[in-house]
Amino acid sequence: MIGIQLTYKAPETLKEALDLVGREGHQILTADQSLISDLKKGVPSLHTLVSLRKIPGLSSINIDNGELRIGASASYNSLLTHEALNQYPALAQALATIPDPHLRHHSTFGGALSHGGRIHAPVLAALMALDASVVVLTRDNDTRLPIHYFSQNGNRVLLPQGGLITMIVLPEPAAKSSAYLTVNQLAGRQANHGIAISLTQSGDTLDQIRLILAGFTEQPIRLKNIEEKLAGSSLTPDSIKSAADQLGQDELPIHNDRIPEGYQRHLAGVLLQRALKSLTKQTVS
Repeated sequence: MIGIQLTYKAPETLKEALDLVGREGHQILTADQSLISDLKKGVPSLHTLVSLRKIPGLSSINIDNGELRIGASASYNSLLTHEALNQYPALAQALATIPDPHLRHHSTFGGALSHGGRIHAPVLAALMALDASVVVLTRDNDTRLPIHYFSQNGNRVLLPQGGLITMIVLPEPAAKSSAYLTVNQLAGRQANHGIAISLTQSGDTLDQIRLILAGFTEQPIRLKNIEEKLAGSSLTPDSIKSAADQLGQDELPIHNDRIPEGYQRHLAGVLLQRALKSLTKQTVS
């Protein structure tokens, strides 16, 4: 049983919201399971929840200068029904791994970034693979941070005190191919382990590639060593196998101790090879 009394506040402007989140013990309210999780862990200073629902514009989704701009309060379901999602297959496939209607309708992109966790890992991994950026507002200015800022070697990085996420921005997809792959789970269960991939090619040569594992570490983790190994080369059976071998040698800070690390490393290698092969078929066809 969680015995704690909380105060609820719903500011109507960004200025009011910034004033509240800058105070100790104030936390942005999300409608997913993050709050319950935090309360179970015990957050001794938490006493006030701040809802952003009344602030205009934070739930909007639109295209501006080719960029897809997603308001921090936009729900997963609102993007699932938006026509622009078709241009970002990895994100569409990641959202499709969330079977719970409540989570789809009430989880927000800002909440995912603020709290992380396995529930949001597929979506965060896809956003990382697509090189999204995050608009963070403070009392002094607003700035764009690369989404990779929020995950350092698989560990969650918190926003500076008083910072407020207002928008997630996806660059124009151009010629980029992307996908999110996961392992099969029991019916009705969310897939816990997956990989997001995006790449651009000139002929058979990889110009750029992003590889993000989800569900293995606290936050999705970018496989930089393998990206560097593959960039400038062609995807062949040998190069794909070599990439999987490299993953077996790299440090991977496994966070889930309920599953043997050796099995998780094997699973990561299988997902990596499947992802590379899947996009190889797409670019050849």
